[in-house]
Amino acid sequence: KATNAQNQMNARPHRDKTTGLPKCVTKATSNPGNPYQVRVSAYGTRVHVGYFATIEAAEKAAIRWMNILQGEYAYHNSQEKT
Repeated sequence: KATNAQNQMNARPHRDKTTGLPKCVTKATSNPGNPYQVRVSAYGTRVHVGYFATIEAAEKAAIRWMNILQGEYAYHNSQEKT
């Protein structure tokens, strides 16, 4: 049985997320050379993964770290059905 924390990790992004960016990726205005920041949270710990030049690179890093930190409960955009 999954705990509440595990269920939260497995949640889809909020419906009000209108940026169009993948889960765990935000636009970093303070770093114009690498404008996409990746931060992943699990079990009360937030890991700053880094800054990336492209959305694709940021998403790849986010998926990798979600899988490492959240294990089988990781939910990332590549799992979404269109």
